[in-house]
This record gives sequence, structure tokens and C-alpha cells, in this order.
Amino acid sequence: MRHTVVHRNRITPGNYEKLSPSRTDGFSLLESLIALVVFSIGFLALTLLMHTSLQNTNSAFYRSVATEQAYDMADRIRANRGADLAPEDGIGDNVISYLNVEASADPGCMKSMMRDCTPLQLAQYDGWHWNQTNALVLPSGGGSIVPNAATGVVRVTVSWDDDRSGKDCSTPPFHTDCMSFAVDFIP
Repeated sequence: MRHTVVHRNRITPGNYEKLSPSRTDGFSLLESLIALVVFSIGFLALTLLMHTSLQNTNSAFYRSVATEQAYDMADRIRANRGADLAPEDGIGDNVISYLNVEASADPGCMKSMMRDCTPLQLAQYDGWHWNQTNALVLPSGGGSIVPNAATGVVRVTVSWDDDRSGKDCSTPPFHTDCMSFAVDFIP
């Protein structure tokens, strides 16, 4: 009795053996392993792409926060005009009073209900509060305020550890690997 075997749309008589395996018979173990390696390499590349994208997103976020912080201090300096002791020089005296205020302590005048700060105390409070906020919102964040008495230009710099490698970016002079955003303005 003869029988036939139907194998993937091909009729093979039962008495005859196939001489060579067909490509349509299925995957071999080697082909499966090669496919697994190709898939793994693609998956690793996709993971690396997502990691890089996340790093760039965080870096852009920190730069945005630093920009906001720098302009916040610029606005605080503009708002604290103080008394101009020498109006003929064209430079507001409050600009000089902001030198190194970011390193000062809280003067305590904002705690009372009256909030009766002098312009110098307000500058000290602004610098202290600003740097406290820098440390909270940026990794190893800090800043500096450098007024130029000759020109009246004030440079506000915000620095942070963008790659979170443990560098101290909170106090000047800032490490060379720290990211910084600086703005120069005349109040």
C-alpha cells in the first residue's frame, strides 16, 4: 500500500525519502541563535538610545532651572534699588551691596511680621535664599553674584553638577567640569 505525505503544500510519495532538507521546513538551532543575537543587539541599542535621551532631557531641565534662577536673582537686584549715595556716577549703590551676598547667612529681618529690612539686609537675604534654592533644585547647585563697580554690570552665575559625578559646584570657584549659566545685566 502506498501512501502520500502532505508536507507544507508539497506532496511527497511515502516510499521516497527527501534527499535534502527544504528551506521551508523550519528554522534550525543555529538560525534561531543568530536571530536571538541580532534581536539582543537591537534591544541594547534601543536601551542606549533611551538612556541618552533621558540624560539629555535631564540636562535640558537643569539648564532651564538654572536660567530661571539666574533671572530670578537679576529681578531681585533690580527690585532692591536702595538709596543711591552718589547719583552722579550713574551706578546704583545697591549693585555693590550684592557682592558675595550668596555666601552670607540669613539676616533674620524677613521673619518678623514687619519685614523691616534695610537694602543691605534685603540683599543678604536675597543672596542667602537664592543659594538655598539653588542647592535644592539643582544637583550640587550654587551661584555667584559679581558686580563690577566701574561699569555697573552685574554677572549672575548659576552652576550645577550636570552629570552627577560628585563635583562640588555649590561655591565659587566652580570646578571646570561643572555646568554654568551666566547672565550679565545692568540693573
